[in-house]
Amino acid sequence: MLDLSRQGEREQPVLHAEALRWNSEYNTLTVKTRKIRLTPTEYRLLYSLRQWIPLSYAQLAVLVYNVTDNFDEMRAMIDKHIDRIRGKLRGSGLSVYCVRTYGYMLLPSPPPSDPSALPHMDMNLP
Repeated sequence: MLDLSRQGEREQPVLHAEALRWNSEYNTLTVKTRKIRLTPTEYRLLYSLRQWIPLSYAQLAVLVYNVTDNFDEMRAMIDKHIDRIRGKLRGSGLSVYCVRTYGYMLLPSPPPSDPSALPHMDMNLP
């Protein structure tokens, strides 16, 4: 279960999907007024995560690289691209989170002054 709410705490501003503009022609993501330039592979990877749900390494390999086997090799490539994407997203209000041993998901970032605002992820995933 993904719990993004915290009872009894001050409500944090939410980044709504309307604040995001995806441009596949130029491989850019605009968050509010900030334009983030991505490589074609970074764009496909990040765009695949746009539904705010975790995707497995296997799902990402198929969606991004059109590969249906050899997922261990793809996992290293995905990890490297995610590292670069995280750097480009820094300060944008978005973060790519690792769902340990499963894959990744895209979520709004917690405010920098409140690391305890990270979402609690208790997922029973295969």
